[in-house]
Amino acid sequence: MDSLCALLALLLLFCSAGASDSPWKAVRVGDAVTFPVVAPKGQRLTNILLRDSSRQQAVAIWMDSKEITVVDIKYAGRVTFQMDEMAFRIANLSLDDGGKYETSTGFTSSSPVVLGSFLVAVFNVTQRISPLKNDSCLIYLDCEAGMGPGHRVTYAWKDTKAGTTLSREAWLTQLLHPDQQRDYACVAQSSAGQSTFSFVLQHPCVPSAASPGPWALGSLLVMAALLLLLL
Repeated sequence: MDSLCALLALLLLFCSAGASDSPWKAVRVGDAVTFPVVAPKGQRLTNILLRDSSRQQAVAIWMDSKEITVVDIKYAGRVTFQMDEMAFRIANLSLDDGGKYETSTGFTSSSPVVLGSFLVAVFNVTQRISPLKNDSCLIYLDCEAGMGPGHRVTYAWKDTKAGTTLSREAWLTQLLHPDQQRDYACVAQSSAGQSTFSFVLQHPCVPSAASPGPWALGSLLVMAALLLLLL
């Protein structure tokens, strides 16, 4: 245990200069993200470290013994190493998991080698639906993104088909008509960069196609009460 602690102290000191950032990985809260490991040409990897460089913390260590040691209790039960794909995987993501991650090898030496650098944005998109006359509806969308500690995030909503900006806030209200499909994108911007989470709403005004929000449920309850009075 003492040797492991010493290694972790060493890990916090080494510099990752020269590592190039990948594009942002945009994932939804509750989903998983993978970090593929690519070995330098002609080199056999015997140890690999996954590190949360946004928070200067080691996450997990994979050794040639095929065992993985999760170092940060925050990731307990959520981090695995997939041998068939040679990749770390973090499951059940939360907003707090957003940020920059690195994989490296040779971390026990004085010259560790950074294998990859990854940027992760974790999005939480919620929707509420309020039905109107003629089977149309009002839809309320709200977006929140985790992009790493200490980063102030600003938001915009876009129609991905038209390429137009619909809102420059974290929320969006839209009047939709029956059988109308809309392609939305929540764009999150921070000092660390920009990430976009895109999704499609098909037939959003149809209860079976979109989960009704609290206002929609309230309207349904009122209608049910009126029907009981008429019977």
